[in-house]
Amino acid sequence: AVVAFDGESVAGYCAVTVVPHPHNPAVLVAGNDALFVAPAYRNGLTAVRLMQASEAEAKRRGASRFTWHCRAGTPLIAMLERRGYKLADQLVMKEI
Repeated sequence: AVVAFDGESVAGYCAVTVVPHPHNPAVLVAGNDALFVAPAYRNGLTAVRLMQASEAEAKRRGASRFTWHCRAGTPLIAMLERRGYKLADQLVMKEI
């Protein structure tokens, strides 16, 4: 987990796991579990800095790929694409 502080207050956090790829255990993959930025910090660079710090830490731990799980059509997807991420898989879901 990477946490952004403003003094004693938490401005945001990003939680990531680094695990072997399920189909190629020689490849370590980092996967985002949670990204939160407090409302007062959403118009600045807090999210980008959390993402950069998370990617750097995942790389330090041996990951060569980083994935994000995002709801379709959100501003986060557009931001990720601007940062070099590309659509790799699609997940479809329905309530049962």
